[in-house]
Amino acid sequence: MSKKTELVKKLAVLEDKPAFLQRRDGKAARGLENLEQSDLTLPRLSLCQSGSPQRKKGNAKEIKGLSEGQFFNSITNVVYGGEVLFVPFFNYKSRIKFVPFEDGGGIDCQSFNAKTGGKHCPKCEDCEFSKFQDDTPPECDILYNYPGFVLHKGKREVAVLSLKSTGVKVAKQFNSLMSLRDGADAFAGVYRISSAAASAKGNDYQALLIANAGWADEETFIAAEAQYNGLKGKKIDLGDDDV
Repeated sequence: MSKKTELVKKLAVLEDKPAFLQRRDGKAARGLENLEQSDLTLPRLSLCQSGSPQRKKGNAKEIKGLSEGQFFNSITNVVYGGEVLFVPFFNYKSRIKFVPFEDGGGIDCQSFNAKTGGKHCPKCEDCEFSKFQDDTPPECDILYNYPGFVLHKGKREVAVLSLKSTGVKVAKQFNSLMSLRDGADAFAGVYRISSAAASAKGNDYQALLIANAGWADEETFIAAEAQYNGLKGKKIDLGDDDV
């Protein structure tokens, strides 16, 4: 386990802040103004699939008790179950290309804004790996990312929901649900995220479903606004080897 992962886990189990430390002005936390874009690491809100290493006995990433179709935190290993409530702060796109497993795996190329920053080409839209080759999908995946609060057992836990491949249609649906709230901020809404068995091209998997679940309460809205102000525009490290 890396030192960065250990730190995130320690931070995740801190006791609730005393009332006098609660910020209610919606502003970003003071003392963090000089953080660089690459200084942030956030866990993922992940959905367990049949082949997920987290459900394989003896695997270094095994999470005991985790079942296919359940959501979990990729850093703290908290299992949320088959349904969660989620409050998004904002959304952004990124791109990632992996080295084939037979060649060792790992990240080959990455763009944190889905536009520039990759090693193969100055602009993602011009890169050969971002385009279909006849009927073959691009080797470089586009990710729809949603940093937000997971509402779990009376607490708010920060995590990032990332959608790609079969999840792209769900991401566009999520974007529509957020935009159809009469001009409200993204973090004004609460959404129910669940899973269901699905099949595509002969492969069975757990699909992600999203539906409206009402409005955030005032305390959650203010806390989410502070997170929005602190994270928006920064490059977020997600540990993308687990995408």
